[in-house]
Amino acid sequence: AASSQFAQREFSFTLENDVYRRYLS
Repeated sequence: AASSQFAQREFSFTLENDVYRRYLS
């Protein structure tokens, strides 16, 4: 459960970072 929660947070962080980089470009 802990590992899956961590993976979900990691995915969400990556997704937000991708959107942020697209916004800057």
